[in-house]
Amino acid sequence: MVNRWAARGALRPVVLVLEGERAPAYPMGQGVTVLWLNLAKNSSWALDKIANNLRRIQDIRTALQETRPDIVVAFQDSTNVLTILSCLGAGLPVVVSERTDPARHRIGAAWSALRALTYPLAAVVVAQTEAARKALPWPARRKALAIPNAILTPNADKGCASPLPRPLVLGLGRLSPEKGFSELLRAFALAAATRPAWRLAIAGDGPQGAELSALAHSLGCAERVLFVGAVQNVASWFGQADLFALPSHYEGFPNALCEAMALGLPCIATATSGAAAIIRPEVDGLLVAVGDVPQMALSLARLMDAPQERARLGAAAREVTKRFGEDQVLGLWEKLFRELRRGPECMS
Repeated sequence: MVNRWAARGALRPVVLVLEGERAPAYPMGQGVTVLWLNLAKNSSWALDKIANNLRRIQDIRTALQETRPDIVVAFQDSTNVLTILSCLGAGLPVVVSERTDPARHRIGAAWSALRALTYPLAAVVVAQTEAARKALPWPARRKALAIPNAILTPNADKGCASPLPRPLVLGLGRLSPEKGFSELLRAFALAAATRPAWRLAIAGDGPQGAELSALAHSLGCAERVLFVGAVQNVASWFGQADLFALPSHYEGFPNALCEAMALGLPCIATATSGAAAIIRPEVDGLLVAVGDVPQMALSLARLMDAPQERARLGAAAREVTKRFGEDQVLGLWEKLFRELRRGPECMS
């Protein structure tokens, strides 16, 4: 968003990063000012955590005083809380943005309590889907709106380090329990038992890596499952897949699913609030119940056996870039900024 705004001269964006300086995951373009605040410090004791967060609040407040913004936009739950507290009494409109499903994502009792207390103080709370907006507590929900992610077709020019075996089911994400890869492994083992040509690749890293590898061995499908670790150009991996599966327990607005669809991959996803806002069932993808291994296995088997249906779903999936196009989504943000500049009485 900031690169597009800076290139158009529509806004003069300043990005405050709480961590220390490192290469950003998304390169910032010309005209975008990036300030690294170096506030990410580990705390082992409760009093240390409180003291560190008080310092973060003061440092964020100092950075805002120096940059003198018209509007402050914060992303992710704990950062949202710290930003609101940093802006108390400053007369700045603060927009906080939830990037996951607040009904399912647990952030701890203390942060949850602080979120409930501080979100009503924000000018606007942005959720990624209507379902996520409705999941917010009422004091925050009454000033909340839904703005999805903008979806672009990723660049798939760069190839993978080595060719992957085909036909292939691809899963992508952090190897942690909420991403549901254990269920995907079980479903693949069922569906692939009578379809020996198919393979499964799981791209990503995380704390569940060893556990998932052991599960693949126990299911008897380890020789047909590839754990490829963290990948750089995910679009090139999509280009080698025949089918994409997203088995998450919850999602905000899953970028991996959006990118797979933009590249024309047929997709199966669990019916989280995020995926359900993106996939139109039987039109451009399939939805299955969260945690339902037999239903996931049936859906995998159905598409494994039907190349024409995979082609039909993949062709329709490309429309996701029109439904959630960059101009449309950035226009929603710009409309919000215009209303905030005019004052709360003009907010629709």
